[in-house]
Amino acid sequence: MTKASVREEKKLLVENAKIKKDIDDLKKLLHDTQKRKRVLTAAIASKAALLGERAPPPQAAPDTRSETSLDAACLNGSDSACALMREQKPDVSRLDLRVGRILDVRKHPDSESLHIQEVELGEPAPRTVVSGLTNHICFLCEPEKELNPKQRIWERLQPDLCTDAKGVATYKGVAFEVRGKGLCRAPSVSNGEIK
Repeated sequence: MTKASVREEKKLLVENAKIKKDIDDLKKLLHDTQKRKRVLTAAIASKAALLGERAPPPQAAPDTRSETSLDAACLNGSDSACALMREQKPDVSRLDLRVGRILDVRKHPDSESLHIQEVELGEPAPRTVVSGLTNHICFLCEPEKELNPKQRIWERLQPDLCTDAKGVATYKGVAFEVRGKGLCRAPSVSNGEIK
C-alpha cells in the first residue's frame, strides 16, 4: 500500500472512533433520560394510587445539559452535540428564505391544482418552480437538505413570521432586509401572517 492510502486509512479509523464515541454518548444520554422518565412515572403513579386518583400523563424530563455546555461541545466538533442543540432551538436561520420576482405563471398541463412559475432570484437563469399554492402568491422551494420533516421546523417558526403595521416582513419583530435592495414589504398585507 502507498503512504497516502495508509494515511487515509488512519484518518478514517480516527474519524470512525470519534463517531462511535458520539454514538455511545448519545445512547448513554438516551438511557439516562428514559431512566429518569420511568422513575418519574412510577413516582406519580404510586402517589396517585395512595390518593386514589388517576395519574396525570407524565411530562418529559428536561435535558440536563445546559446550552453553554452544548455550545462548547458543538465548538469542539461533537456532531451529536450540534444535532442536539439544533433540535432544542429552532431558528429562522435554518430556513433558506429567498426573495424573487415572478416572471411568468401558467397552468400545469397535467394538473388543475398546479402552476408553473418562472422566478428570478438574482441567479444567471430564472428558476422554474411547480407550485400547488394556486390561491397564494408566495411559495417555498428547496428546503435545507438535512432538515428532518418530523421536527416540523417550519410549523414551529411560522407563528413568529408576520408583517408589521407598515407591511414589512418580520421574524420576532426583526425586519427582513435584502442587501442592497432594502426591506421586504407587502404593502397590501399589514399585521398579517406569513405562511
